Amino acid sequence: MFDYDRTVKQLFQKYLEVMIDEFAELVPKLKGKDGKQVMDKLESADYRDVLEDLLSQYNQEYLEVPPLLKRDVALVIFDYYDQSNQWSTWIEIAKIGLKACEEMQDNISTAKLLANMGKFYRMMGKIEEALDCFNQVMSLTEQTDEKVDALIGMCDIYRLGGKIEKAIDYGKKALELSKNDVNRSTKALMFLGLAYVGSLDYDQGIECYLKAIDKCKQANSFQSIATDYSRIAFALAHRAKGDDLLHALEYYHQARMIEEEIGNKQGLARLNGDIAVAYNKLKRYEEAITLSQKALELNEDIGYERGVVLNKARLVCSHFELALELAIEVVEEFEELSMFDRVNLGSFYEVLPSLVHYAKANKADEIAEKLNQLLI
Repeated sequence: MFDYDRTVKQLFQKYLEVMIDEFAELVPKLKGKDGKQVMDKLESADYRDVLEDLLSQYNQEYLEVPPLLKRDVALVIFDYYDQSNQWSTWIEIAKIGLKACEEMQDNISTAKLLANMGKFYRMMGKIEEALDCFNQVMSLTEQTDEKVDALIGMCDIYRLGGKIEKAIDYGKKALELSKNDVNRSTKALMFLGLAYVGSLDYDQGIECYLKAIDKCKQANSFQSIATDYSRIAFALAHRAKGDDLLHALEYYHQARMIEEEIGNKQGLARLNGDIAVAYNKLKRYEEAITLSQKALELNEDIGYERGVVLNKARLVCSHFELALELAIEVVEEFEELSMFDRVNLGSFYEVLPSLVHYAKANKADEIAEKLNQLLI
């Protein structure tokens, strides 16, 4: 007798496999030189429809989607969601993938999913959830790759939380474990450099970045080179000895040329804001205002709240007509900033006493009190 239900389930299973194969072929290319074209294709109506169909069937128990397929969906489409910043959506998909891995007793794939979930939670600012994922990876697997990813994630979390010694320790461990992996050792050097700069050890930080650039050139990773140029510039601008600020501008401009060429809006927003800080220190206020406003617009365009607040703070230091109004907005949105961001708002804090005095002189005591809270 013909088993209609069984046939339908088999057809759906085949349908899922075909769609997974399509995405599996495209997604790894996101990391290559054709990444933008691949992303455009994935964002096209046809592929969005395929993806929506795939996910609509993903957790339908009545179709009896095998655990193997559930696991593969979560793994295959991670890069797509990473590139499109749809972090929370992928995490829900990954949770289903984790259950499938548990059924299959697949610790290796579990570690991969947890490491990626930790990364996305970190990007979303959900620190406890991120640390939980990373700690599970460390206890779950002997796989070096996933351990390195977890260690790098923890290095960044503790750096942003102001626990610099722990951050440096995790960064060193990640670097040691990744010495035979160019991509991961490059990333470990980047985050270890950030931790050193967070401890005000600028020389060690710059040394890490220079080593990372050498590795990036081996891998032809231009965006990573741009990032490291900007981090060297940041370290020089904060060290601020001799001609450090002028050298910082040279590195910043090299980084911006690369980001413009590859069309990275978030990178351009960050660089414009960082260059504005250097211009403020050089008292080149008109140039600082122009770049801070560009950075603010870009961050608003991509919905990056942390970048919005930081660039309002930078404008306080150079746009005197709007300084008080912007400073109040920064105070109201201050929670968007990490401990690392707050510590590095030196010029903003320097301006605050004058703004408090100005507010009091104009009988705006409530505003003066709000601003004064950041100086306590």
